[in-house]
Amino acid sequence: MLNLRNYKIGTRLIMTTFGALVLMIVFVAIALFSLNSVGEKVDHITENNIKKIDLAIEMRMRNLLISRHVRTALIYEETEKQMGEKKKVDADMLVYMEAENQFGRTLISPKGVAIYEKLVPLRKAAEESFNRLFVLIKAGNRPEIEKQFFDEFRPKMQVWFDAVGEIVELQKSNNTRDVTEIAKIKSTVQTTMLLLIGLAVIIMIPAGLWVTRQITGPLGQAVAVADAVAAGNLENEIDSTGSDEPAHLMGALSRMQSDLKSRTEAERKVANEALRIKVALDVTSNSVMVADPDGFIIYCNAAVLEMMRLAENDICKDLPNFKASTILGSNFDIYHKNTAHQRNLLAALKSIYTTEIVVGGRTFRLVASPILNERKERLGTVVEWTDRTAEVAIEQEVNSIISAATAGDFSRRIEAEKMSGFFRQISTGINDLLDVSS
Repeated sequence: MLNLRNYKIGTRLIMTTFGALVLMIVFVAIALFSLNSVGEKVDHITENNIKKIDLAIEMRMRNLLISRHVRTALIYEETEKQMGEKKKVDADMLVYMEAENQFGRTLISPKGVAIYEKLVPLRKAAEESFNRLFVLIKAGNRPEIEKQFFDEFRPKMQVWFDAVGEIVELQKSNNTRDVTEIAKIKSTVQTTMLLLIGLAVIIMIPAGLWVTRQITGPLGQAVAVADAVAAGNLENEIDSTGSDEPAHLMGALSRMQSDLKSRTEAERKVANEALRIKVALDVTSNSVMVADPDGFIIYCNAAVLEMMRLAENDICKDLPNFKASTILGSNFDIYHKNTAHQRNLLAALKSIYTTEIVVGGRTFRLVASPILNERKERLGTVVEWTDRTAEVAIEQEVNSIISAATAGDFSRRIEAEKMSGFFRQISTGINDLLDVSS
């Protein structure tokens, strides 16, 4: 069976159109042929039969006129009037002969020729009869006139008239035959056209449905695959065999599905890596926040949120609108009175930047690092916060006591019991040293 998948849609449509065009040409050819046949028959009736009937009727009418003129001449007593009827007979005879000759020249059928050949001698015999009758009329021989009229003239005129009538009947028969042939042609054409229409219905409708399904079927499969891919199913079986446009579309969908699958796997891998990093940042004790390229904070771990919550009252002394609960989504500007300076600093950041800020009496160390992709494009900024307020207070207290000891005052001591870790150890050591020195 012909596989239309090896043909492009345009080629298939051209093939279907060509088939319909061929069928239409056949219909038109049959119609033209039948019209031509009917036209020939009509022309034959008009140009041949009707004209011949007109000629035959003319001949019959002249026959009747000649008979009337002869009878009129028999009524008249005056020779002049009788000869006047003779002239009328001669005039009608001339008209008759013209019609007869014209009729004879148009005869084709054997039957028509046979009737014509029969007519001519009968006409000549009748002509001799009425010419002889006028001779007798002119001589005034009444008995001979009556004998000639009844024995010769009337029978021969009747036989002549009947022969002309045969011509009329022949032409009527020819008309009937031609009309019957026209009806037969019409019936044949109607039957043929009905058969062709039935054949067209039987062939063209299934062929059209077949061609349509060959087009819409693959397109429907392509739509189903596209919907499945859009729904996240990247395991579809895709048939891309063939050389038509749907096959190319299915091939493109297959490549797209494969590319999406590879990309999804890669993105899932990246997402897992990012998730591991986020989880690690969420649980780390370091206070970390991340901002986008415009300085808007898009991530804060639990440590930085807790640190800001504890410092919120102090920070509000310098920044009255500050709220730890609204940090996420806000801009870095909230930590600096000069917002333009802060934005320019972040925008120009190319490497790690460390600074300390004092807000509301609290000292914070900030370590900011730009986040760049493999194309060195800026994706944002990560900032690690450290609240050094206690450390700075201890440093200042130690420096104050050491300065006093240097000046000879050994009475002051560091409150080591309020400290922990390294600062407690160093404070205890300084107190012991002061005790010895005093």
